[in-house]
Amino acid sequence: MDQATIRILLIYDRADRQHEIESILNGMDIEQFDLAFMCSQQLCHDSLKTSLYDVCLVDSDGETNSLLAQIRRLGLTAPIIMFTNDSGSEILAALHHGASDCLIKDQLTTANLEESICAVIDQRRNLESQAEYERFYLGLLENTSDVIYTQDLEGNYRSINRAGEILFGYSPEELTFMSFQQIVAPEYADAVKRSLKSMLESRQPISNKVVIMNREGDRVSVHMRHHLIYRDGQPVAIQGVVREADAGLSQHPDGWDVKEVCH
Repeated sequence: MDQATIRILLIYDRADRQHEIESILNGMDIEQFDLAFMCSQQLCHDSLKTSLYDVCLVDSDGETNSLLAQIRRLGLTAPIIMFTNDSGSEILAALHHGASDCLIKDQLTTANLEESICAVIDQRRNLESQAEYERFYLGLLENTSDVIYTQDLEGNYRSINRAGEILFGYSPEELTFMSFQQIVAPEYADAVKRSLKSMLESRQPISNKVVIMNREGDRVSVHMRHHLIYRDGQPVAIQGVVREADAGLSQHPDGWDVKEVCH
């Protein structure tokens, strides 16, 4: 983790615990940190503004689940490290109610507290970077003129971008009840089905030229490309990219060889 100043908020019940935890924090190798304190009985919205803190430490002898809910309700978005008793059910409940990590009070040390703080802050930053990338990626998908969609392994649509809505003439909600066989012109349906089967067997992307039929029944010649989406090494879905063909296609796929369109 970088050396920027870390802003830490400690929410506590008892003053003696406040001083004990402060002493543990002062022993960390993290040299640049600002520490703020807040009594759990005096929480308010203004004091928990989302941008003020990088991590929140919570030490309470009361009902921790309701305290966690209150903290989130007041607007704190920083990761929370909860100090708990040595109780599996208490730890699981804290994690379930929004804690990013739990440390057992009787086993609290400078080393494990520093490690936990660094871990939850890095995790939050990674998630924020991933979210920013996903927003950028989704923006590209929505602004491209290519049709981009996902299907399950049977060819049923699961998502589609704006260009696909325009070309196919169906809303994303309508397409979730449709398969490729309802979009591809009837004479191409079997060929596309064979090519998808071939892709699943070979694990190689495929591309082909077909004719689709939009909602109004108009026939449109397109280039269609598909590849598999994997999770844990296994194919779980199909992603497709469609672009209108520059040249007209034959109105019948006779003689079309699936092997020709496999890459």
